[in-house]
Amino acid sequence: MIYIQEKSMNKLREIVMPYMESSMLYKIKMNISPNTTYNTTKRSLSKSIKITDTLTGITTTYSSIFKAETALKAGNGSLNYCLKNNTRFKQRYIIKSLPRP
Repeated sequence: MIYIQEKSMNKLREIVMPYMESSMLYKIKMNISPNTTYNTTKRSLSKSIKITDTLTGITTTYSSIFKAETALKAGNGSLNYCLKNNTRFKQRYIIKSLPRP
Protein backbone atom coordinates (compact mmCIF):
# COMPACT_ATOMS: atom_id res chain seq x y z
CA MET A 1 0.00 0.00 0.00
CA ILE A 2 1.21 3.50 -0.80
CA TYR A 3 0.40 6.50 1.39
CA ILE A 4 0.37 9.96 -0.20
CA GLN A 5 0.42 13.09 1.94
CA GLU A 6 -2.51 15.45 1.37
CA LYS A 7 -0.14 18.26 0.37
CA SER A 8 1.14 16.08 -2.50
CA MET A 9 -2.25 15.08 -3.91
CA ASN A 10 -2.49 17.88 -6.49
CA LYS A 11 0.84 16.87 -8.00
CA LEU A 12 -0.14 13.19 -7.99
CA ARG A 13 -3.43 13.97 -9.75
CA GLU A 14 -1.63 16.04 -12.35
CA ILE A 15 0.80 13.22 -13.10
CA VAL A 16 -1.53 10.21 -13.17
CA MET A 17 -4.84 11.62 -14.40
CA PRO A 18 -4.08 11.44 -18.16
CA TYR A 19 -3.36 7.72 -17.79
CA MET A 20 -6.31 6.71 -15.64
CA GLU A 21 -9.55 5.15 -16.76
CA SER A 22 -12.36 7.64 -16.14
CA SER A 23 -14.25 5.17 -13.94
CA MET A 24 -11.25 5.06 -11.58
CA LEU A 25 -10.79 8.81 -11.07
CA TYR A 26 -12.61 8.59 -7.75
CA LYS A 27 -9.50 6.78 -6.43
CA ILE A 28 -7.58 10.06 -6.61
CA LYS A 29 -10.61 11.99 -5.32
CA MET A 30 -11.54 13.61 -8.62
CA ASN A 31 -15.08 14.96 -8.49
CA ILE A 32 -16.25 14.36 -12.04
CA SER A 33 -19.89 14.09 -13.02
CA PRO A 34 -20.93 10.44 -13.46
CA ASN A 35 -22.68 11.38 -16.72
CA THR A 36 -19.47 12.73 -18.24
CA THR A 37 -17.21 10.44 -20.23
CA TYR A 38 -13.55 11.26 -20.63
CA ASN A 39 -10.92 9.44 -22.60
CA THR A 40 -8.15 10.12 -20.13
CA THR A 41 -5.63 7.97 -21.96
CA LYS A 42 -5.76 10.28 -24.98
CA ARG A 43 -5.80 13.73 -23.36
CA SER A 44 -5.59 15.44 -20.04
CA LEU A 45 -8.61 17.00 -18.36
CA SER A 46 -6.49 20.04 -17.49
CA LYS A 47 -7.71 23.42 -18.57
CA SER A 48 -5.72 26.59 -18.57
CA ILE A 49 -6.94 29.38 -16.34
CA LYS A 50 -6.14 33.03 -15.90
CA ILE A 51 -6.10 34.51 -12.41
CA THR A 52 -6.13 38.24 -11.73
CA ASP A 53 -5.17 39.58 -8.33
CA THR A 54 -7.48 42.55 -7.77
CA LEU A 55 -5.18 44.06 -5.15
CA THR A 56 -2.03 44.16 -7.28
CA GLY A 57 -3.55 44.04 -10.77
CA ILE A 58 -1.22 41.17 -11.72
CA THR A 59 -2.66 38.52 -14.04
CA THR A 60 -1.10 35.07 -14.17
CA THR A 61 -1.92 32.20 -16.51
CA TYR A 62 -1.65 28.61 -15.31
CA SER A 63 -1.68 25.48 -17.47
CA SER A 64 -3.99 23.69 -15.03
CA ILE A 65 -6.27 24.36 -12.10
CA PHE A 66 -4.06 22.14 -9.95
CA LYS A 67 -1.01 24.31 -10.63
CA ALA A 68 -3.00 27.44 -9.76
CA GLU A 69 -4.32 25.85 -6.55
CA THR A 70 -0.78 24.94 -5.57
CA ALA A 71 0.51 28.45 -6.29
CA LEU A 72 -2.31 30.08 -4.32
CA LYS A 73 -2.24 27.46 -1.56
CA ALA A 74 -5.90 26.81 -2.30
CA GLY A 75 -7.81 23.76 -1.18
CA ASN A 76 -8.60 21.04 -3.69
CA GLY A 77 -11.61 22.09 -5.76
CA SER A 78 -11.85 25.63 -4.41
CA LEU A 79 -10.83 27.29 -7.70
CA ASN A 80 -13.15 25.02 -9.66
CA TYR A 81 -15.97 26.09 -7.33
CA CYS A 82 -15.18 29.76 -7.99
CA LEU A 83 -15.12 29.14 -11.75
CA LYS A 84 -18.48 27.36 -11.74
CA ASN A 85 -20.14 29.93 -9.48
CA ASN A 86 -18.47 33.01 -10.97
CA THR A 87 -17.16 34.11 -7.58
CA ARG A 88 -13.80 35.47 -6.47
CA PHE A 89 -11.37 33.29 -4.60
CA LYS A 90 -10.72 34.80 -1.14
CA GLN A 91 -12.71 37.84 -2.38
CA ARG A 92 -9.49 38.84 -4.13
CA TYR A 93 -8.73 36.67 -7.16
CA ILE A 94 -10.77 36.69 -10.37
CA ILE A 95 -10.60 33.30 -12.10
CA LYS A 96 -11.31 32.84 -15.79
CA SER A 97 -11.16 29.67 -17.84
CA LEU A 98 -9.18 29.85 -21.09
CA PRO A 99 -10.30 28.02 -24.25
CA ARG A 100 -8.50 24.78 -25.03
CA PRO A 101 -6.11 24.90 -27.95
